[in-house]
Amino acid sequence: MKRLSVVGLVAGMLLASNPPALAAQPGAGVAVFILAALATTQQASVTAFEALSPAHQKIARALYEAQKATAATRSRLTLDQIAARRQSGQGWGEIFYTMRSHGLVREKSVSQVVSSYERDAKSGHAASPHQAALTNR
Repeated sequence: MKRLSVVGLVAGMLLASNPPALAAQPGAGVAVFILAALATTQQASVTAFEALSPAHQKIARALYEAQKATAATRSRLTLDQIAARRQSGQGWGEIFYTMRSHGLVREKSVSQVVSSYERDAKSGHAASPHQAALTNR
């Protein structure tokens, strides 16, 4: 995916820097356009959650699993919503405290959330990644 982005960027730079030479090459402009379109399509298909590192995915999943659905808190955040907050520059503590202030989580800290998630995963009570992905959609 990153390779396609780089290839599209390089091809675009070549096209912009030397148009007469590339104009002599039949179909060169079309090839650059197709590469750029492929790179954009590939990037658009990655969700906010998938773009996180594995360590950050673990924290996001722990926060997601820790949410309590009650009458007062009807809507839970999705994995992508949690990840998007992280990508927008919010720290995990800030995300946690916002969720806590809305009654979505009851733990006292992010580390408690992650510890509970790890404990549940070891005992088999946590949702599998496949189940969580289906719930997220």
